[in-house]
Amino acid sequence: MKSPQQKPNESPPPPLSLPEKLALAQQNAAKWQDLANDPDLSLPVALWARGLARSYRAQSQLYQKASQYQEQSDKALQATLARALGTSHLPPDQAPSLVPPNSSWPVAK
Repeated sequence: MKSPQQKPNESPPPPLSLPEKLALAQQNAAKWQDLANDPDLSLPVALWARGLARSYRAQSQLYQKASQYQEQSDKALQATLARALGTSHLPPDQAPSLVPPNSSWPVAK
């Protein structure tokens, strides 16, 4: 019996991002719910498909919560960095200068 050969230069696919995982979970939930609603399925198979749809809906809810948390964390991190660096979210021409006014530091022309 031959063992499957793997190409040495193949690298595993990159992990999915959080929005990609959310979209995939939503697609799977819809797919399994459609299958569970098929009247031609036997009762045990329909219940199994309904359980999978429910699991994927729960997974998508968790991904949505994680996405919201990630957005809030990013905003909080940006605000913390802005306070620590003494900057704000102003455009570059309105942002405060790092050189104090009326200083004797050379100014680039």
